[in-house]
Amino acid sequence: MRKFAPAIICLVVIFCITPAFAKSNLTVTKAFRSLLKSGNIVTRSATLDAQLDRVKTFYATRNNKPIWVRDSGPKGKAKALVAELRTSAVHGLSPEFYHFTEINSLMSSKVPDELARLELLLSGALVEFGGDLMNGRVGPAINGSMNAVEPFDLKADVYIQEAEATGNLRRFMGGLLQSDKRYVRLITKMVEFIKLQKSGIWPKIQAEGKAIPVGRSDPRMRDVRMLMALGGDLPINKMNDGIKHDKFTVAAVKKFQQRHGLQQNGIVDKQTLLQMAIAPSERVKQIKINLERRRWQVRSVADDHLHINMVNGSMRLMRNGKVAGRYSLLNHAKFKNLPTFLGDLILVEQTIKNNIRPEISISATNSAGLNPMEIIDVFKLDDADAFIMALTQSNNHKTGDTIKLSKPLPIFMTYVTAWATRDGRINFYPDIFKRDALLFEQLTSAN
Repeated sequence: MRKFAPAIICLVVIFCITPAFAKSNLTVTKAFRSLLKSGNIVTRSATLDAQLDRVKTFYATRNNKPIWVRDSGPKGKAKALVAELRTSAVHGLSPEFYHFTEINSLMSSKVPDELARLELLLSGALVEFGGDLMNGRVGPAINGSMNAVEPFDLKADVYIQEAEATGNLRRFMGGLLQSDKRYVRLITKMVEFIKLQKSGIWPKIQAEGKAIPVGRSDPRMRDVRMLMALGGDLPINKMNDGIKHDKFTVAAVKKFQQRHGLQQNGIVDKQTLLQMAIAPSERVKQIKINLERRRWQVRSVADDHLHINMVNGSMRLMRNGKVAGRYSLLNHAKFKNLPTFLGDLILVEQTIKNNIRPEISISATNSAGLNPMEIIDVFKLDDADAFIMALTQSNNHKTGDTIKLSKPLPIFMTYVTAWATRDGRINFYPDIFKRDALLFEQLTSAN
């Protein structure tokens, strides 16, 4: 009998305390149920508030059992979500967009009413952050956003349910973005510029002053050499090679000018000095702006499509997922008031005016359904004939022909002032339509 006494005592203890724990586990659920029935629901999410009935129905199907919290405090998945909110700055966003301070202040609580409030705040933050990653924070509904891309329809209840079921919250929320190498490369460059900003080693170059011609010696070349070396345009071993603008720095300046959309003359002229004078903090801001634009563009587009960047007039025709041709729009400045949009190219007409250069009249419709527009304009291309041949995959068309495509070709009109290439180089192009400042203001103030 003495041999089995410990086991009997253990069973008695378990029998005695189990009902107490079971009863305790219902406390936060009861508080949450009461909160849902009250008129004091605070989610801090406009998206979730707009779908509150759906969200309430979803919670009702689980007997109002919370997802993120239990009586003992926040669950592990709540902590994982808070970690994602904390690192939202990696996307050029701010944790405070998702009321991080308020949420974090409740993460150590064990008070049922506070945990019930935390449950709704976490669901609201999940929906808001997920929506920002899917569609961008500055959507078509924001006045002056210059964004007419149809947003993904985020159903809050479904999204919350899927987030609960996932084993990797970061992968779930990142979704399409993580497969977009252009987006990932931009994030990498932003981190690099943040480090340069904090290091204090970035040289300060004055935008004013005379140009530095090829072959001229100038004390400013010390800083120019360092800047180009840090930017990857000049070999590191040439960084301290004196103050002469020699053949090595000429080649480096041309690379710098190419990356900044400038005339590639190798002279450190006024426009080049203006770009060199821009501080890393401003480049970080520019990258954040273009991360937002990339979020607008993360859409599944058919293997055959036309992609145009209004900033530099670059036009890329894709066939079967591969580049079929690259062209330059010679009059892209006329698209000043055209927003970013995804539409369909319907027909093409080639004409010759004044016997100078073939022009392409493209008719395209905006598929967004927001502020529907018909875009019929004349594109002046560097090689219109080549474009027509690549587009139709035929050389049997004559000047003046109207070509109605048998199948609409998706067309993506974008406006991108910063992008990173596969070789790790960053391009910063002049903001010719002066959109960056307004978008940054919208991006940082949108709530």
